[in-house]
Amino acid sequence: MDQRRGPNWLGLVVAAVAALLLVSAFLPWTRVTLHMPSDLPPEAHIRNSAVGLWDGAGEARVTLGCALVAGALGLIGAFPRNGRLVAAAAIPGLVSLASVVAVAIRLNSVRSRVLGTTTDLPQVLRVVIGRQIHVSLGAGWFFALPTALAVIGVGSAALATADRHSSRAPGS
Repeated sequence: MDQRRGPNWLGLVVAAVAALLLVSAFLPWTRVTLHMPSDLPPEAHIRNSAVGLWDGAGEARVTLGCALVAGALGLIGAFPRNGRLVAAAAIPGLVSLASVVAVAIRLNSVRSRVLGTTTDLPQVLRVVIGRQIHVSLGAGWFFALPTALAVIGVGSAALATADRHSSRAPGS
């Protein structure tokens, strides 16, 4: 029986995981919370999330592009059963992972951007506000990290199986 019939299932898995990575670009990657003194009503506490594509940093846009490329490589490699093409999806997965890590490394720059919008306030008030700002990673970041790792992992598995299939003698 010819095992080369049908799609390369790893390519379809890469495409599905890349679709999840694509979704992560539309979720909040950072959260900014301004904690006010406890004697103020709860409405005084400010919480804001920056959706990945519009947070100004650009890392989510990189992840969006990488997800599109990885998904296309997965689909294109799935139907002619080209394992090496599916494995190439690991490259945009690595770039996505680098952009996710860059967001975590540059998390304090979000605080600086928020404080930069308060230039019309006196310096003393800006310092007080700066101490009350808490910046954290959002759901989109936590969703992008494992999906980028999954694209890399499945792409690597496709490379391992492509090498195994290509090393077989014809007709065996």
